[in-house]
Amino acid sequence: MKKNISYILIVMFFVTISSCERESATLENVGSQIQSEYLEIIKGVGFDETSAIDMSEYFLVEGDIIFTKKDLHQYAITRQARTDFIVSEDKRSNILIKIDASMPVSGDDNWRNAIGSAIEEWNKLKSGLYMSLTTSSEYDILIKSDNGSLPYNEVAVAGRPSLDGDPYHSILVNLDFDNNRVMTESQKKYNIVHELGHCVGLRHTNWRGRNEPTGITISGTPNDSNNPDPSSVMNGGTALSSWAGFSLNDYKAIITLYPGAVLSGPESFCSDGTYSVSGVPKGYSLSWSWSAGIEPVGGISGTKIVVQKKYNCAAWVKATLIGPIGNIIELEKSIVYAGAPDFSDDETFITPFYVNRKDVNIEHDILGTMWTIYKNGSQRTYSSDTNRLNASIVFNDGFITQSGYYEVGVRGLNNCGWGYETRKNLYIDIHNY
Repeated sequence: MKKNISYILIVMFFVTISSCERESATLENVGSQIQSEYLEIIKGVGFDETSAIDMSEYFLVEGDIIFTKKDLHQYAITRQARTDFIVSEDKRSNILIKIDASMPVSGDDNWRNAIGSAIEEWNKLKSGLYMSLTTSSEYDILIKSDNGSLPYNEVAVAGRPSLDGDPYHSILVNLDFDNNRVMTESQKKYNIVHELGHCVGLRHTNWRGRNEPTGITISGTPNDSNNPDPSSVMNGGTALSSWAGFSLNDYKAIITLYPGAVLSGPESFCSDGTYSVSGVPKGYSLSWSWSAGIEPVGGISGTKIVVQKKYNCAAWVKATLIGPIGNIIELEKSIVYAGAPDFSDDETFITPFYVNRKDVNIEHDILGTMWTIYKNGSQRTYSSDTNRLNASIVFNDGFITQSGYYEVGVRGLNNCGWGYETRKNLYIDIHNY
């Protein structure tokens, strides 16, 4: 599965990550020294040709994007039919990342733990992308030392997906960054997350503020200012930033480009409900599980399952996806009510329980409640019609005349009818509040 070295630039704009260079640093513009044919190609794919620096084996553009001359020639042949290059669907679910032997295993220049942690953060998004470390000779992305080739103020660089949809094949890490500055684990993690973003086709979020060529904006994310999302991990010029998570817009952008599997279905049903999974990544298998109180109706058909209630309860349905290398994605759908309300597992009751008023604390919206207090063989029932999470019930009729423990029951009403009564022994305080 080792990929061809094809560093085509994607003109995809993403609302995240910090830049890979120090904001205070200034690189000498040597674009005029590069042959005009290369500059034209760089410009043609949507990048700032005036920022290009000839690094012998490759061109460094916009701070942390690299192109080789070979790849630019290849792109020149095909660019009239170019598309918005991202990782192709058949290559998203098993992106193999290898750490080169040139990366130290100990000391201040050890980035290995940060690399593993950065990969975990990408996988937590549950998008259509899945990344994993490998020691095999076959890989998609190789993370290696730059061997002194990068400018002092560039901490790491990467490229864009290739014409045939491969993620960019390498990330170069500057182990001598900023005159041997000691980077924290959080800063290392931040930069690796950022560079992996470039490898799968994400541009700098703040491209406008950095005077970089226009990026293709991603639906649902802001793009109307020089720095539309200051929290984005894909912002340029932020190599010294510490990891603080993907921003909300980062998440929206990634899920838009690489949608993950989604489990959908009703939050409640009276007799049965249908649940299905869409967007199962290529190469994944799917299995179903469910909680007690419900059971499947008939057979399970691939990405769809129909379940019915066995008795009134709160329940769940879970879809488990297993990837090509054994990685697992679990999607769970909570069922508020299968049938009429059941409060046996809810923290419905609050103590102390006051005679003159009771705040009903029920997790989910219902149409009404019925409360019963049991005392020495007699009982008194009180109703509350409500569609709110909290309601007041008045117990001021003199049924309880002294504080103590009493058996209290509650039933709930929804569109399926009245549920079973749940009883608990609660301390009732006769004082007002």
